[in-house]
Amino acid sequence: IIPTGGVASGAGGGIIQVVTAHTNSKTTTNATTFQDISGLSLNITPLSSTSKILIFVNLTFSHTAIGDAGLFSLARIVGGSTTRPCDSADSDNATNQLHNGAEVSGVFSHSAHFLDSPSTTSQINYKYQVKHYSSSHGNLIIGGRSSDMKQTMNLTALEVSA
Repeated sequence: IIPTGGVASGAGGGIIQVVTAHTNSKTTTNATTFQDISGLSLNITPLSSTSKILIFVNLTFSHTAIGDAGLFSLARIVGGSTTRPCDSADSDNATNQLHNGAEVSGVFSHSAHFLDSPSTTSQINYKYQVKHYSSSHGNLIIGGRSSDMKQTMNLTALEVSA
């Protein structure tokens, strides 16, 4: 971690600040539009408009029917405007597409990281969201199975000097 004033002129790559959100709440959905994952939201205000934001997410999930699939996405909200900075047109507006429909008794781990270039010094709200691929199947349960003890999930953002 470097001083909040950044690194020396011409240098970059230092960590300016770290913000993290932890939760053990469960989110159950079969919605086919993106839903917030309870507790996986955080705010960060970049020191510089040239900074990058490195984001890590770690969660567990399960599903209740064979053929279930979840689509996960990182949302960035600045001044009320939502964008999905890491979208790919090939993944149906999702940063990660997961198909684990061959088994209904398992708990699956999901980890991802993103490097965002928000070009702002305004407060940014990052949210990790999920939607069901098809509501004709069962539910997705973020945070493990409904019968499991609670499991800790994390969303972490690091401001990196450019």
